[in-house]
Amino acid sequence: MPDDESLTFVLHGENDIVPVDALVDAVKRIAKLVYDVQYVAGRGLKPRPWVIVRLSSSSPSITIRPAVKSTVATVPIVLEGLRAVASEGEMPAELPAMFGEDALVDLRRIGQGLSKRGGLTDITFSANGDSTPTEVTRIDQRIRERVDSVLRSGYTEHGSIEGRVDAIQTHRGRWFTVWDDVTGAPVRCPIPEGRFWLERAKAALTTRQVVSGQIRYFGNGLPRSITVEEMKPLAQDAQGPKATFGGIPDIIGDEDSVEYIRRLHE
Repeated sequence: MPDDESLTFVLHGENDIVPVDALVDAVKRIAKLVYDVQYVAGRGLKPRPWVIVRLSSSSPSITIRPAVKSTVATVPIVLEGLRAVASEGEMPAELPAMFGEDALVDLRRIGQGLSKRGGLTDITFSANGDSTPTEVTRIDQRIRERVDSVLRSGYTEHGSIEGRVDAIQTHRGRWFTVWDDVTGAPVRCPIPEGRFWLERAKAALTTRQVVSGQIRYFGNGLPRSITVEEMKPLAQDAQGPKATFGGIPDIIGDEDSVEYIRRLHE
């Protein structure tokens, strides 16, 4: 198993004391963060179980890793997302495509368990393999404000998303997920009212569809959700130009899209 597929987090409390309930709550919330990143990185595959492989009582230090090997590398995405949001200064222009909205909400909830006085004050994260550990990332109670800033950013445009339909939810709201072909990101699609749309979403499960409507994007251009107006099936072997994230197929060729736009304005 690769070295980077183990995650170490150290809990820090006021006067070096971490209450048991704060420790248990933090472990649960970190496990949920890892689970949600792994689910997105695996494009909906059932996440692997993780196990504790090292536990230290001095400023509680916990190392976890997957119980079984996988081609899905979760830890680098977790650390990159944490580092992007927690870094000092301006908010990040980009987040990892696989560090989606659920992961951001998980991170905010971790921040809710941190306080300046009493209990748990901050948590540090690193990938602790058999070789030199990676750079340590620290989060404290300020992480909530920074996550909220990311969630409030972005813009809305009318358009379409092409991809596989997955994960219909009907218990806490009604929505399904489309895995965007271009970015690989999961796009949440609230199901319009009425039995017709619910049955249509069920019939589309596991198939490739083009879903049209008002798309809400993160500030870095990753699609986040879409207000469904129409959806149509796509052929499983659909051919045609495939855009990369930010690309313009059959117009810019191999040229970087940022350089292309900049050249137009010169």
